[in-house]
Amino acid sequence: MKTSTFNVSLQESSGIVVSLKAFLYANGYMVQEFRKSNGLILQVKKGGRFKKILGLAVSLNLNIDFFERYFTVSFSEEKWAGKVIVACVGLFFLWPLLITVAVGAYKQVEFPNKIVDFLNSEVNKTYSIG
Repeated sequence: MKTSTFNVSLQESSGIVVSLKAFLYANGYMVQEFRKSNGLILQVKKGGRFKKILGLAVSLNLNIDFFERYFTVSFSEEKWAGKVIVACVGLFFLWPLLITVAVGAYKQVEFPNKIVDFLNSEVNKTYSIG
């Protein structure tokens, strides 16, 4: 599980998470939020049933914990089983599906990096303004 730490105050971190959710919505992701005692869990998904069949859907859980002077974001393990099944079917019957599975796997692996890059940018904006 990949975890990233962002050194900002509790008040600033809440605003950054609001910006993250807006960023995700603007890029076509569906976001479900579940509150917990010291943070929240965001379930993020993109792609419907058809993209899931082709191996192009992306889904990830973000576990966000707030502390007085920082917050952490950890990412769930990616769901590889569906992509492996599509790859096996594609290998034997519909080899072009291997291309979509490869693209989907790449997007799944890069998605946490995209989120961390966005959060780093927001933290930098927060400190360059204040």
